[in-house]
Amino acid sequence: MATHRAERDRLRSLIVAANATPVPAAAAYDTPEPVTDAATAMALAALLEDRLAGLFAAAAAHVTGPDRTWAGLSAEACAVRQVAWSGEAPVWSGAT
Repeated sequence: MATHRAERDRLRSLIVAANATPVPAAAAYDTPEPVTDAATAMALAALLEDRLAGLFAAAAAHVTGPDRTWAGLSAEACAVRQVAWSGEAPVWSGAT
């Protein structure tokens, strides 16, 4: 959890440095489906990691130097965790 918080904070700093306003975290979130067992919890974790990978990849496209490296590596780490949770590798746009 500490890793996710640190990544969130660094991404927020990049957004602020770009003179943009980050969206504040919500107090609670609706899940796409109820989390009732280990399988639905794993599916939700995979979905979150997939979405985070896309966000970090988008961030990498808008920064340079060490920030781009960090955002790219963060996207990769999310993608690896997504595969670990789901057992499937998603096909990203432009990858085929």
